[in-house]
Amino acid sequence: MTGQPVQTIHIGYEVSKDTLRDSDLLRAFSDCLALVKPDHWSVAEARRILRRYGDFGYSSSLYSKSIHQGKTRKVARDMAEEIDILLWETLWEQLNLIAPEKSVFSAHPGNNSLFGFWDQDMFGFEN
Repeated sequence: MTGQPVQTIHIGYEVSKDTLRDSDLLRAFSDCLALVKPDHWSVAEARRILRRYGDFGYSSSLYSKSIHQGKTRKVARDMAEEIDILLWETLWEQLNLIAPEKSVFSAHPGNNSLFGFWDQDMFGFEN
């Protein structure tokens, strides 16, 4: 997560920048959610994955590494899919649920590697 932990999340709050690596985003997204919902199951699950696999980069890299370690393609694919669902569905949804009023959690429309809470008007959403 960028910067120091904060007490409140506000429009313009940056969660992650300058990376699209799944392991970096998993850490940043779960750390942000933990500020508001520290007991949400996805926070613990993200930390379990990060402890187990370390700095794996992209879920596709983890898939390749798992195959190299002798895991079956199905097991490796399931691991990568589990991470993708946690990151891009569960955590994404939870971060949108805690987004300040009239904002969304998303990549910045001008920088796809800058994730945070942005004014919904930046995306042309209706109030």
